[in-house]
Amino acid sequence: MKDFSNLPGDKNTNIIYLVSDGVETCDGDPVEVARKLASSDITPIVNVIGFGTVGQGQQQLKAVAQAAGGCFVLIQNQEELQKEFDQTKEKGR
Repeated sequence: MKDFSNLPGDKNTNIIYLVSDGVETCDGDPVEVARKLASSDITPIVNVIGFGTVGQGQQQLKAVAQAAGGCFVLIQNQEELQKEFDQTKEKGR
């Protein structure tokens, strides 16, 4: 949020990508952080990209995306990652 503090959502399209390969391991609460981010003045679009995630890691990433009002996408390689970036750029999502 700090990095976007001078870019209010009513005047900017703030897109944040969270790319992860698994479960949060730093004793934080990523779902709560996503909720706070989504309700902030920067009103970002948060797209969560799971890189080969399965099980609990995938479920947690889906919960983060839902909490932030964003999308969750599961990818397996760089080509799929680039495709997601390109689609986001085209659609503004």
